[in-house]
Amino acid sequence: MTKARNWTLREDRADYFSIVDEAVLTLNLGIRRRSGAVEHLGKYRLDLRDLSARGFVNHRDDGEFTVQINHANGRDFTLGTRQGVATPLAPFRVA
Repeated sequence: MTKARNWTLREDRADYFSIVDEAVLTLNLGIRRRSGAVEHLGKYRLDLRDLSARGFVNHRDDGEFTVQINHANGRDFTLGTRQGVATPLAPFRVA
């Protein structure tokens, strides 16, 4: 069982990235709206090895992973490392 991380995106920023060392990331994701309210978006489970093999996550030389989440206007969330290389985040939602 992996430890769940809590990430809060910001509506006024189009992307968020972090470096993690887990191969499977359990993520409780929220977004801080411009009003200041935090909206819970769901819980996601990301197999970072698989996502790295598919080009959506960067597997670094030190064994860690760079994870980047992007959104358009606080919706349409994607996971990707480079512009034009992304996958929708929705299929990875578990709760």
